[in-house]
Amino acid sequence: MLINDTILVSMSEEVANKYIKMQDVLLDDEPCVDIVRVIYDLEHAVKEFKKRIILQHINYCHSGECEDPDLHIALIDDVKTILDYLE
Repeated sequence: MLINDTILVSMSEEVANKYIKMQDVLLDDEPCVDIVRVIYDLEHAVKEFKKRIILQHINYCHSGECEDPDLHIALIDDVKTILDYLE
């Protein structure tokens, strides 16, 4: 389910690239305004990535594909884990 989402894959690559950019800006001792801008961009990308994952889980849980109650509970637990990890 998550692996087949090409948008999610590209979003994760975007988050990784923004994280690397943040590291570069910090290491290069850039001006504070640039650091804040890069951190804001990273936070926004993580927020959108997190929202996409959660919406995908919710849509799957309420689709006809998820008829197994144990799987439904596992997916809800996945969402909680993702939220805790990305917090």
